[in-house]
Amino acid sequence: MSLLLSANTVNDADGNFVMSRTSLIDITSRKLVEIELRDSESRFRQLFEKAPIGIAIAKRDQLLFSVNPAFCRLFGYSQDELSHLTIADLTHPDDVALTRKMVDGVLGGTLPEYFMDKQYLRKNGEKFWGRAVATELSVGGG
Repeated sequence: MSLLLSANTVNDADGNFVMSRTSLIDITSRKLVEIELRDSESRFRQLFEKAPIGIAIAKRDQLLFSVNPAFCRLFGYSQDELSHLTIADLTHPDDVALTRKMVDGVLGGTLPEYFMDKQYLRKNGEKFWGRAVATELSVGGG
């Protein structure tokens, strides 16, 4: 059982102690939820970090927000370098227009997700094919 104890003093107009006001609240269920949330975050983080496929999370402006190690290896960039790039920056010029159309569809709500085989560019300029799978995630109210 987890309890929260809160106490404060009540003074009269002259500042003299009159009484203390104390409350005791059972916060066991809140603590259990906090533990479950930490465990869930830990599982997600492990999955994200250890996944053998490249995973990227981008902001609405398509700037890469978070990438996993496999994504870095695939493109040849560090996490810091990728944080200054967009999906379009990594896309071969032949596929940029279609990629933008698909992303706009997801962000605009006309597509729930998209799957497409497309060409990408590594940091060294090498072209390669990959499958893009994308969906919009709502976090923190938007």
